[in-house]
Amino acid sequence: MFGLVTLPVEDLIDVVWNEVAFENLAVPDNTKELIQALVQNKIDVERGLDFVRGKGTGLVVLLHG
Repeated sequence: MFGLVTLPVEDLIDVVWNEVAFENLAVPDNTKELIQALVQNKIDVERGLDFVRGKGTGLVVLLHG
């Protein structure tokens, strides 16, 4: 029913994070504050719940416009 999938892991590379992406986000300051509060709250709530250290449970935010 399911086929074998081959993943060429030798082609994977480290993520290069854009450290100023959030600063350049074109939304009002109060929206940025709300996003930062959501993320901080998610981190605080999960601090004691993460059985696999550093894994987290994710937070999905849809920005559109």
